[in-house]
Amino acid sequence: MSSEISYGATDPSLSDRLLYPHVFRTVQSSHTHNMVIIELLKYFGWTWVGILVSDDDAGENELQILTKYMRENGICAAFTITMTEENSDYNNKTLHIISKSQVNVIIICGTMSMNGVLLLYEYVSVLLHKTLILPPSWTSSSTITSNRYSGFNGSLGLDFSSPPFPKTEYFIKNYKKLPNIYQYELMWKSLEVIKGNDDNLFLLLNLSPAGSNSSYVEAVPSIRYYLSSGVTPRVYEAVEILAKSLHEIILHIKDKYKENPITGLVQYTGKLQRYIQRMKNSRDPVSPSYYFTDQGEALHPYKIVNWIFIKEARREDIKMAEVGNFTPWAASGQKLHLNPQSITWRHTQEEMMGATGLNADPEVASAKYLAAGPLNPGVPPLTPEHGELTTERSNVVFVFCLLYGEALAWATPLWDRGHPDLATYTTFLAKIWSRFEQPQIPVSRCSNPCFPGSRKKPRATTHICCYDCVPCSEGGISNITGTCCIQCESDEWPNEERDRCLPKVIEFISYQNDPMASVFSCLSLFGCLVTSSIFTIFISYRDTPIVKANNRNLSYLLLVSIFLSFLSVFLFLGRPSDVTCRLRETSFGVFFSVAVSSLLAKTVMVCVAFKSTKPGSPWRRWLSVKLPYTIVLLCSSIQVVLCVIWLSISPPFQDLDTQSSPGKIIIQCNEGSDICFYSMLGYMGLLAAGSFLLAFMVRTLPDSFNEAKYITFSMLLFCSVWISMIPAYLSTRGKYMVAVEIFAVMASSAGLLGCVFFPKCFTILFRYEMNTKIDLLRK
Repeated sequence: MSSEISYGATDPSLSDRLLYPHVFRTVQSSHTHNMVIIELLKYFGWTWVGILVSDDDAGENELQILTKYMRENGICAAFTITMTEENSDYNNKTLHIISKSQVNVIIICGTMSMNGVLLLYEYVSVLLHKTLILPPSWTSSSTITSNRYSGFNGSLGLDFSSPPFPKTEYFIKNYKKLPNIYQYELMWKSLEVIKGNDDNLFLLLNLSPAGSNSSYVEAVPSIRYYLSSGVTPRVYEAVEILAKSLHEIILHIKDKYKENPITGLVQYTGKLQRYIQRMKNSRDPVSPSYYFTDQGEALHPYKIVNWIFIKEARREDIKMAEVGNFTPWAASGQKLHLNPQSITWRHTQEEMMGATGLNADPEVASAKYLAAGPLNPGVPPLTPEHGELTTERSNVVFVFCLLYGEALAWATPLWDRGHPDLATYTTFLAKIWSRFEQPQIPVSRCSNPCFPGSRKKPRATTHICCYDCVPCSEGGISNITGTCCIQCESDEWPNEERDRCLPKVIEFISYQNDPMASVFSCLSLFGCLVTSSIFTIFISYRDTPIVKANNRNLSYLLLVSIFLSFLSVFLFLGRPSDVTCRLRETSFGVFFSVAVSSLLAKTVMVCVAFKSTKPGSPWRRWLSVKLPYTIVLLCSSIQVVLCVIWLSISPPFQDLDTQSSPGKIIIQCNEGSDICFYSMLGYMGLLAAGSFLLAFMVRTLPDSFNEAKYITFSMLLFCSVWISMIPAYLSTRGKYMVAVEIFAVMASSAGLLGCVFFPKCFTILFRYEMNTKIDLLRK
């Protein structure tokens, strides 16, 4: 079986060494150049593209490979059109599809054919605003470049970066016209023309057919271009490798079969494949490597070229500027090297100026403007009487009348008020030239990228590239464009842009930066001060009748419990800890139980005292000093026992609430056992209800010895505060829940203090004539 070296076959099936062990090629399979196309699309963010496919097996195979890579990289094809010879209806349908699509990048698949070229010429009206990506078979074709197809302007092409043709200049300057070969006039004339240093890719030659007086112009590629691009370097490389392999075989045969070399040549004919496979690349003397891989492919980098259509007064040419390269064997992330600043995209500033006539004669442009009339009927046209800048301004305004009415709408009101100054005119020109800036990289997307803080929501289509952008859900962020949202940690929360997680705000009633702490502290200290003042008054007037009435020791105990209740407010302020949580919940329960028990004892003593005034009353035996202390001790002990059980079974503890309030970590006290907490509140309410009912029943007894009326009001206020506190406590969260609890403690303490002691203090301080035993007995 003979060995073959191809210079252009890219079919992936040829890489199968079991089926094609004797086939080699100086190019790589179409898998590689399709990978390059995918890398280009990813580099520029083109995820919504169109595909034009040649009507052959190569086009179909490349389409399958390309679409496979596109699916793997999240790139979608808006349309796939086969470039075939169809009727006009098919072509019209194709034009409609391309023109209506928002695709700005179109990929061409398959082999280059004249049929495909002619169709591109037919589609030039819609392809003029599209960026084409051409495969190597199209880029390396001199047919494409020699026809100078303007629709390729600004497009990108892939080409094999083969080793240059050796000794190009020597060949051009020292060739000889060999005898006895076909005398092709155009070829030899071309060689004669470009023996100088002409850098043009194509030469325009005036040729005259034999026997005719007429002449025609034909564009032919220059020899330098022909030798350095296209298939020429790969053909030379294939011939060179084959020649060297044959040379190695011949040398081996001469050495081994000196007497009968013909016999050796027959035996080694089938072994040419081994010599080709072992042939090393002599052009890299530092680290020579094998020409071909195990798949029979020659590894070469790809070059990425930019097609630039040059159209001048006397010359039309195509410039193919190399703007990047792709190295298949490089490490991941380092294969593609591109210089986007050197790429010339479609519609440069010069093209726009030529299309709009901005560089035309000012007098002609002014005449066109005056003939067209003003856009705004309320604004008169500019005429020479407006000043020396009229002709230039007419040219500028004429262009904007055709293209940019919004800029004209900005400028004409200023000129309508009179002759514009230079600054106004300069600003107007800046607005004009801002519209003629160099084009940016084309955008080819079905949907705009989702900015950080949002995520993709797929639309009801088959394409994953078409989606809507919706904000991340609560607690989620996306800090990279186009990614999915991720949830922040439990102690973090998204910022307003939802592109990064920030530590959550820690919330509690802080002494440093929370005004509630200052307010409650001041009110608590004021309550302690008032309580201490009343206690001092009672000590000072301890021997007066009004203080001695109804057991002054119970009054002292009541004042002390109220004082401690005011002080317990400070356990609710500041950062909670396990210790403060346990003290705050139990302290106010015990203190209020002592206070309410003291009032209950006072009420019981008033009731017993008046019941025992009747002769033979059984209530007399209850008239004892120990009775009130027994009531206080017994009622308070029950609350203490409940609190001890609570602390033993499931004590309150510091808790971090990260769920209740978005963006906050609430440091709060967890009650531990809700049953124990509400049992403590329920028992305190039971004592208050009992005191209220008993005081209400004895409120009509003589006022001189009876403070049941004041106790009734104090218990009514106490019960009202705590009953309203429970729903408010359950409906709030965070520091406001603590504030509700503090308010209940302070309000009930102030109610007890005001209702029970203020009337007595008023009598002691301001109605001292009533604070006598004679007056009390008279009443």
